[in-house]
Amino acid sequence: MAVEISEHRLQRVCCPDCGRTVRAELPAGVPRACFGPKLEAAIAALTVRDRLSRRQIIELMEELFGCPIAVGTVDAILTRTAETLEPVDDELLEWTRAAGALNIDETGWYLNGEPRTLWGAFSKQTAVLQIAPDRGKQHLHGLIGDEFAGVVGSDRFSAYNSLEPERRQACWSHLRRDFTFHADLGQGSQEMFGLDGLEVTWNVFHAWKQFQQDGDREALQQRVEAIKTQMRPLLEWGSTGKRQRHIRALAKNLLKLWPALWMFAEVSDVEPTNNAAERGLRAAVIYRKPSLGSRSQGGERTIERLLSVDQTCRLQRRSLYAYLSDALTAKAAATPSPPSPENTRLPDRCPATRGGTLRLCGPPPGAQAGTGPLVGDLDLKSVRPRPAELVPGLNRGGESLLCGVAAMCGEGGDRSSLGCGPADDVGETPAIPTDHADAPLRQDGNDLADRKGSREVKDERVGGCADSERAPAGILERNGKQPALRGRCQAGERRTG
Repeated sequence: MAVEISEHRLQRVCCPDCGRTVRAELPAGVPRACFGPKLEAAIAALTVRDRLSRRQIIELMEELFGCPIAVGTVDAILTRTAETLEPVDDELLEWTRAAGALNIDETGWYLNGEPRTLWGAFSKQTAVLQIAPDRGKQHLHGLIGDEFAGVVGSDRFSAYNSLEPERRQACWSHLRRDFTFHADLGQGSQEMFGLDGLEVTWNVFHAWKQFQQDGDREALQQRVEAIKTQMRPLLEWGSTGKRQRHIRALAKNLLKLWPALWMFAEVSDVEPTNNAAERGLRAAVIYRKPSLGSRSQGGERTIERLLSVDQTCRLQRRSLYAYLSDALTAKAAATPSPPSPENTRLPDRCPATRGGTLRLCGPPPGAQAGTGPLVGDLDLKSVRPRPAELVPGLNRGGESLLCGVAAMCGEGGDRSSLGCGPADDVGETPAIPTDHADAPLRQDGNDLADRKGSREVKDERVGGCADSERAPAGILERNGKQPALRGRCQAGERRTG
């Protein structure tokens, strides 16, 4: 790939009277760093999306662009990118807390080898990830805020017990795993309890799949009412009398969370599983394994913001590289945006300017609701990666200062594509919209299409029958004519507490 160099010579002179040294200013839109916004956006995207290590990025930059950089340079670029995304992260947190339904999960993290916890909250269009010292309930409420009035979809970890059952949706995928444990490893009444529970979970997923096809919520509620009459006697039987201790503990826990089992039938945007949060945290888990977490609290803030923007762009089917490139270009410009092109509206003020604000979504000020494109709804399909440009670093030893700007150069050497042109050639930080109708999300409750990437489902057969077959009937009321089917699912890990 061709490499071009853009060099800016800033004269430095000394006053003969007072001895003060004065240096010329950079042109508007030219960043003070040695690398342009497009190259910095590429490095950030390769780090958080493709999970390349620092040395892998160094080798890639040298091989593709002929741009030698150091490990410290990569860290400095990521830090500057995270500072640019600070107002974006605050806006994402605000819009996530305003959602009517959230999926929340947590996973392990490390800070210099010490255990930490990464929390993630995911709505239909936004994602926020935060690193906390532990899995305590105070960090859950710090994430969603005290004024959150929606429904939280999660597993049955003890931290979520601080929420009322009417504000929760328990994950049925975790329930299926628990019932499979009893069906595969239990004997006698414990095995029958597991098989009966697997039939209930099959009916729940079947009812949700029918709702995804026809969208009839009234029919879904009728199916759920029938499933309740099947589930309630099973739990009451397991919670009374002399039962195996694991049966009694599971049955009592589900009776305590009874309203949280069926909120998906009452509230829109609520799903019977927590698959959305599981998928949202998967990229962070894969990133954590080779990187071993963070080395400082500043590094935690950096990876929080990068992961939040990465997952939000993924939910909205947006280009992470294009968004980061535009954000860094706007910060370098630090000027109000030019007139918006057709079908595109940018934020009304640049977050890089003092006192500026960043609008992520919603109509611009003064516009009527429901009219016009959303703020920041950019057409990113036309943005294409371009080669990079190499520039020497700062020369502070001479009388003049060489300030290099390396960026992915445009076709024909157009300087405006470098993100370092005059103020009229650059725009503001694009906002991540929250409404992207062209990218419907999959809401299949049992998530059979994503089975290859799921770690929860170990086998396509539940209770001995394939998901495409008809569920075995009459397991709860056996009369001797219906043989009991032994499940073949592998027993997964169980979270207690």
